[in-house]
Amino acid sequence: MKHDLRRFRCSWTALDGCTWCNRLPVLRPDERGPVHSAKQEITETIKFLVWLHETYHRTAATCTQPDIDEWLATGPTTRTAIRTFFVVAKRTLLNTSVAVQHRAARTSPSLTQDQRMAWTRELLNGGSESLPYRVAGILLLLYAQPLVKAVTLEMSFVDGKPAGMRITLGQRPTRSMRRTVYSDLGSTFS
Repeated sequence: MKHDLRRFRCSWTALDGCTWCNRLPVLRPDERGPVHSAKQEITETIKFLVWLHETYHRTAATCTQPDIDEWLATGPTTRTAIRTFFVVAKRTLLNTSVAVQHRAARTSPSLTQDQRMAWTRELLNGGSESLPYRVAGILLLLYAQPLVKAVTLEMSFVDGKPAGMRITLGQRPTRSMRRTVYSDLGSTFS
């Protein structure tokens, strides 16, 4: 057990001095996802190695496929984050007898198409919510942007004028999809 955790500790400590890690507090919103994913992989792998040692007195090198299967079957889906560790373990010949399959996310639409279009109409026309909420909702409904990304958009990037809304997502503003959405909905555009 100490051998496995020592390898992790060395790798983790080596990251402390690198320039990329020193930038962590000032990450851009698009950089947060990969960093969160890496942290989760490390955390879940350490949890697995501790569980493996405490339960079966084994290391990553002596781990068996039934150990992996039990770990994955008895917990949340975040446990599949140990996959990267075992891909590296196989490549470095630490353990070539186990495999963690890639997990495909199970998704089901939360809204029907009619509900999505009704919400889109409401967010474009209605005044029931403030502009920031309406913009975040539109980004979610039309562009499938996760709300955690949409809420990081500064209101200075949104220019709402009577001639049409513009959202600056890059160096140049992008016209709102309002006309396109309205024509898809069969509504008249005023």
